[in-house]
Amino acid sequence: MIFQTLDDKNECVGYYYDNNLFFNNNIPDNLNKTWSYSSFLKNKNLEYAQLYCDGKTIDEACPEHLKEEWKTVNNKIKSVVSSCIESKVSLRENCFFDLTPKKFLLDYCSTKNKICEFIFTNYNRPIEYNFYKRFSELLTDIKHRDLNVDIKDMENKLYKENAINFYKKVANGKQYINYNLFGSITGRLTVKKNSFPILTFPKQYRNILKPNNDWFVSFDMNAAELRTALALMLAIFINGL
Repeated sequence: MIFQTLDDKNECVGYYYDNNLFFNNNIPDNLNKTWSYSSFLKNKNLEYAQLYCDGKTIDEACPEHLKEEWKTVNNKIKSVVSSCIESKVSLRENCFFDLTPKKFLLDYCSTKNKICEFIFTNYNRPIEYNFYKRFSELLTDIKHRDLNVDIKDMENKLYKENAINFYKKVANGKQYINYNLFGSITGRLTVKKNSFPILTFPKQYRNILKPNNDWFVSFDMNAAELRTALALMLAIFINGL
């Protein structure tokens, strides 16, 4: 049975099904399909429509016969988000469903259910589905981890134009990383708009990012290492025969 979550934070448990909203951890076992992963769904055996359509946004995946209905309900949700941004109410520190009229949530989730039903009916389950699922769960959990950013270490470099531009970007931007699993055709990760620019982080300013524990550990593996590893595995396999 298809349902929808009302937030993706672990502490904001809220979901919709059967035209009702629920706010508890007792998610019925018969609810097994939804649009995308939320942190409070961890370790549940669910199907995510977003992964069926290779990471398309719900706007892109919406079928033609639901586009007007989706546009109407989605615009109402966007108006709530805009009002929160304008009034400086943090959507990261508050549960979205606490800030949104119940009627908006019901209409939004009802239409979202229809879109998901269309996707599950008309799209094939990807061969890589289980990999996508584990990876999307990891990236969502990463998104909810705050970075330890200290921009004071840049103050002695603000005589440079590029330093000023980067300083403003970091000071006014998000202090977390929101990766996009499907952001490139090569399979490499990208980051979503307004995310901390971890993938284009200028080397000379990396000292503003501090570890939350003791150390940073960096791994760098490119295609050469992968080919070498595969060649060694093949050699071992052949010799083993």
